[in-house]
Formats: sequence, structure tokens, C-alpha cells
Amino acid sequence: MWFFRSFTYLHPPGSQWVTRILLFLALYLLFDGAQGRWLGIEVFGLKIAVFFHALLIVVHRLPVTLDRMRAAELPAVAPIAVAVAPVFLAILFAPSLWHLQVYHLFGLCFFAGFITILMFASDDEFLNGIPDVWAPNARLVRRSFWLRAIQSALLALIGSWVIASGSELDWVVFFLLAPTMLFYVRQWLMVLTVMTDPDGEP
Repeated sequence: MWFFRSFTYLHPPGSQWVTRILLFLALYLLFDGAQGRWLGIEVFGLKIAVFFHALLIVVHRLPVTLDRMRAAELPAVAPIAVAVAPVFLAILFAPSLWHLQVYHLFGLCFFAGFITILMFASDDEFLNGIPDVWAPNARLVRRSFWLRAIQSALLALIGSWVIASGSELDWVVFFLLAPTMLFYVRQWLMVLTVMTDPDGEP
């Protein structure tokens, strides 16, 4: 039950890592093209389920994220800029993307912008309130936001390159994102250790 509970509740212990694993799967599945396949397996229903689960978490945590952004004195247009900029960069450097359908562009915006602000707010220190030691130093919080924005922009550009290639590049995407996936798996195992310990200690 602890396994299913971790995917049911939005705030289980270590939910920030569960969220990031879901977002990684959603990114990989979304940019697998229109075939609805994952590593050769027909999982169109899984793709839709994971994508909308990730969207639900984004909507749920968006107010918290905006509060943290205001506390960090980030401009209100920051999420919009982060969401739109990678799309223009991708179109600028990949003219073959001009024929993309609307849902492809939406996917690029979604993972470049909303995932950035979600990751910004998914850490425990942001969900529980900015620590006192960080409170007077908004520069550190802004740096965290823009670092995550850069990470999301790189993922969006990788996804746009895969779309523009028009070929089967599942193994290339897997290879490029493997280090990140392995890091998430390690953190996920730590989460499972905490959740299954009867004393609630790691």
C-alpha cells in the first residue's frame, strides 16, 4: 500500500522525488511522438495518465510556487518568459519545427515553464516556508529558480531536437537522460526506505 499511496497523495514523505520521477516519465512519453509507445510497448493510456497526473500536481502546487516567487522578489512574468523562450529558441535553431502541431508546442511550453516553477516549489524548504537563514537573501532563491529554468530549457531543447529529427531516437533520448534518471532512482530508493521504516526514520 505504501507504493500506491506515494502516487495517490500529493504530499507524502519525499513527494518531491515522486513528482520528479512522474515528470521525467511524462517528458519521455510525451516526446515519444504520436505512436503512443514506450520502449516498443503500446502505452498510450499510460502516457495520458502520467501527463495529466503531472498536470494535476502542477495546478495543485502553483499557488505555493507563486507565493515563493513573490517572497524571492521574482517578476510576475518570469514563468511566462521561461515557458516561451525555449520554444522560440527551438524554432530559431530548428526550422523543421515550424510544421509542429499545437500539442507539440504546448508540450515544449509545459515542460520548459511549468515544470520549472513546480520544481522550484517542490523542495521541502519551499513547501514548508523559506528558512530564516534564506529570508533576508532573496538572491539565493532567485538563483535556485533560474538554475531550474536552465535545466528545463535544456530538456525542452532536447525534446524539440528529437521531434525535429523525425526518426526513431528512443535510445538517444534514454542515453541523454539516463544520468538524471539514475539520480532519481537513487532518491526514490531512499524515499522507499523512509516510507517503509516503522519508526519513520531513514
